[in-house]
Amino acid sequence: MMTTYRILSYNIQTGIPTQNYRQYITRGWQHLLPSRLRDENMLALADLLSDFDFLALQEVDGGSFRSRFRAQGAWLAEHAGLPYYHLQRTRNFGPFAQHGNAILAKTPLHRVSLAPLPGNLPGRGVMLAELDPETVLVNTHLALNAQVQKQQLRYIFERIQHYPNRIVMGDFNTAPALLRNWLRELAPDMTLVSDQPTYPSWHPRTALDHILLSRTIALHDYTVMQHRFSDHLPVSAVIELPKRRSRQGVTSD
Repeated sequence: MMTTYRILSYNIQTGIPTQNYRQYITRGWQHLLPSRLRDENMLALADLLSDFDFLALQEVDGGSFRSRFRAQGAWLAEHAGLPYYHLQRTRNFGPFAQHGNAILAKTPLHRVSLAPLPGNLPGRGVMLAELDPETVLVNTHLALNAQVQKQQLRYIFERIQHYPNRIVMGDFNTAPALLRNWLRELAPDMTLVSDQPTYPSWHPRTALDHILLSRTIALHDYTVMQHRFSDHLPVSAVIELPKRRSRQGVTSD
């Protein structure tokens, strides 16, 4: 029996529901202070996330004043009914702000590892979680500079190349054409599943948020979801993993 999962990647902008460029200024204070609007937005976001098996979230607050000292990954996992979660803090400003990534899941994750990404400036990270001994799920948020992005992707692909089945999700901060060029060089057995725009959420023009799959994984559906809980749109997919192989080389359910 093959295994089908619903997966989602979302840059949640620490729960700030930005609806136009002007609000980067008028709602900029929410990057430092708590707000009722953020609280309401997070509840709606939790309802969306409850439908998925594995989620990769970026720009998650790790528990500071602006999030009422609640780690957003843990809070969303609880309210979405997802019993397993892991948090990576990539920028820690103590009680004022704790920026990072999170993976949420309906089933246990194995051998979860966290690592900073290479680059000129600190603050970017990658999370790797085994779904089973042959399958790895990656959550990342890449830098803004193209040269650094390629360096970071090279580092990620080298870390996961021994897994037959690879799922890489996140905010790549790069357009599909350049990303496909890098894949041909760095990971030719992986594919970018869509190039639909995800940013800005109120008038999407650029595809920054992506899901990459090894060719061993079947894709049944891909959607850029029209939920404006952030300045990015979430991307989701329905995937099917192949049968696992035993040590003797025979398949097993």
